[in-house]
Amino acid sequence: MEATGIYSLPLYSALKRDGYKVKLYNPIQTNGFRKMNIRRTKTDPIDSAVIADMLRYSEPPQVIEIQDLNIYQLRELVRIRHRLIEKQTQCKVQLIRNIDTIWPDYNIVMKRVLGTASIAILKKYSVPSNVRSKSFEQFYEFIKKRSRSKISRIKAEEIYAHAGNVLTIPELDSVVTFEIRTLITQLELYDEQIQSVEIRIDQIMNLIDSKIMSIPGVGDILGPIILGEIGI
Repeated sequence: MEATGIYSLPLYSALKRDGYKVKLYNPIQTNGFRKMNIRRTKTDPIDSAVIADMLRYSEPPQVIEIQDLNIYQLRELVRIRHRLIEKQTQCKVQLIRNIDTIWPDYNIVMKRVLGTASIAILKKYSVPSNVRSKSFEQFYEFIKKRSRSKISRIKAEEIYAHAGNVLTIPELDSVVTFEIRTLITQLELYDEQIQSVEIRIDQIMNLIDSKIMSIPGVGDILGPIILGEIGI
């Protein structure tokens, strides 16, 4: 049969479980044989006939066999992780855009805009007007607790003063507040999902027990990616 990734895997797996010896042809090989014919139409029945003709009229090409389905699981997991990180990055970009719109120069008073303390401020207050609607002491107690006392009173005073001096768009406050909190909730969910996938990746790597992890510079992230995509 022709190797067509996720589309051939269910049938391949079922045949192997039933005790059949299955060989996979690289699509490049079958495509090259197809081009030798005058009619190059591509349908499932024609593709099946092409594979049969390859066996009848030419020396069978070198074929491959899936030795370890754990590798396929690993590949899917590392790709899931990659997609989650891409979505998380999009959320971060949109969050920064909203902050720049409603709270100009926020990154000046909070150097780590996506840090734990900063996210806590944005999740609770979101916009400068919400900060200024509370007394400084209330704001300071909140930020002191959420930063585990890493943000000093002087720094809290700077943030509080800055919130009262920036040029804002009051008409957008409620809308942007809603989206900022929504984006932060999504970021937190992505963090949980990524951590969950990474646990699964570690479990599969333990089953595979590959020597790739012994290579200097190959860590817990790069190792599974290489192994999942290349299968070495």
